[in-house]
This record gives sequence, structure tokens and C-alpha cells, in this order.
Amino acid sequence: MLQYRQAVLDDVKALCKFTDWWLSGRGKAKGVPGAVNDCFVSPSQHLKYIRKYHTWICCHDTYIVGWAVVEPSDTMIHLLVAGDYRGCGIGSRLVEILCPRSVRSKSDQSSGNPRPFYEKLGFGFVGSCQSRSRLDIEKICPTRKSNIDVMEKSG
Repeated sequence: MLQYRQAVLDDVKALCKFTDWWLSGRGKAKGVPGAVNDCFVSPSQHLKYIRKYHTWICCHDTYIVGWAVVEPSDTMIHLLVAGDYRGCGIGSRLVEILCPRSVRSKSDQSSGNPRPFYEKLGFGFVGSCQSRSRLDIEKICPTRKSNIDVMEKSG
């Protein structure tokens, strides 16, 4: 049975384990379908998300199988569903619960571009921007490619 709920501080350790496995290459190294090697989310980022943003998780029994983060500006910045749970409606349900007005999504993920998923949910592409891990990134790497799709809810 799936349970959707707001993440709490006690979830940080489990969230780190979940995101590390699916995003930072641990699952990919073991050949797990749906695992990627695209990014890393630090424990301090998870703490910030839980304290200051809208952070929801989907659990199956005691395991996290979905995670979503929406900034106070109503922009979704993270949505991740475990590879073996994709196609079950978890991502759509998290978007429905959090009701973001816009989405910022990495377009060159090793698992593919999620843009068609968001378009099915009524989001329209409005442009691209550069990913920035630091505020001064443009000074350090002015040629960084624009790989973040910005999408807004239609109607």
C-alpha cells in the first residue's frame, strides 16, 4: 500500500539513501533500470527542503519510493520515483498533491528528458536556462549549456 505524506526531519537519512541510490550512480553501477548518474543531493539540502520548502514523499511499507520538492514560489525543483515504481502514477500523484505553478526540470538526464511527462500533466514549455550549483557559476563557466527546461501550468 502506498502512503503519501509531507516529509519530516526524521526522514532525512532515508531521503539521502533514496536520492543517492537513484541519482548519484549507486544504482546505475549495479545495472538497476531507472537509476542514473546525474546529480547529488546533500543532507544539508534535504534539511533545507524539509524546513523551508514543500517536500513530500511516497512510501511503500517503510521504504521511500517517490520524492518531490516545491519551492515557496510554487516551482517544482525535484521529482523522483524509484525506477521499479515508475508508470504506477506516483509522480503524477505527487504533482497533483503539491500543485506547482511551474517546473524546472533537467532536460539532459541520463534517463531521458521528462518534458513529455510534464506536458501530459498540463505544463507547457516556456524556455530553458542554465543549471547553477552556485550563485557565481556564470562567472566561473560562462559557456555552460542551458539544460533546465522551465515549464508552466497551462490554463
